[in-house]
Amino acid sequence: QVKVKFPSEYQAKELAGKDAIFDVKIHELKKLQTPAIDDDFAKDVDDSVASLAELKAKTKERLGKSKSEKNKEAFEDAAVQKVVDEAKVEGDKLPDELIKDDIDRQTQNFFNNLASQGINLETYFRITGQNQEQLNQQIAKESPNRVKTNLVLEEVARAEKINPSKEDLDKEVKELAAEYKINESQVESSLSAGLLSHDLKIQRAVDVIVKNAKAVAPAKKESEDKK
Repeated sequence: QVKVKFPSEYQAKELAGKDAIFDVKIHELKKLQTPAIDDDFAKDVDDSVASLAELKAKTKERLGKSKSEKNKEAFEDAAVQKVVDEAKVEGDKLPDELIKDDIDRQTQNFFNNLASQGINLETYFRITGQNQEQLNQQIAKESPNRVKTNLVLEEVARAEKINPSKEDLDKEVKELAAEYKINESQVESSLSAGLLSHDLKIQRAVDVIVKNAKAVAPAKKESEDKK
């Protein structure tokens, strides 16, 4: 028997605030047992391996690749941001229409991403504790850097005379189709040639920046230099 007390604001008014006893029957009792870390365990985790040693080696390789990729992305982001920070915009002011377009686009992308996960805006606000105004402020706050970054990368592409060829576009379509396991025609129908060409141009501009960037160790504090 389980004794409970209904909440004072229980939805069934006739039960609100009252004591109750529930008769409960236990049909099954389970105990969690940690398996032995051996070859059989390794095969259960990954049926492509034959031993625990093989699983460990495979996991180490996967984690190493993941860390390397994260380091590469961090270096790329830092290199591009450094160029963006140093760049000067004509008139020292970003065009208002570009800022507005970016905010509208990012907002729509945000809504689309929520919808693809089956989450509506009301649920998102309830989970995160945010409201519409806070969301708008967050998107607007990041917009100037996004707009400036795009302008800088487009200027790099122009200066470097980067213009993807048809062969480049065809190759990118094939790679995207393979990555997402869809037909090439589906890729072409969802991405216009102009958009695909622009994305390739921007990525190659990023590649130019990263290729010419050098990692610099952070400066030591004066107190550390004296030690």
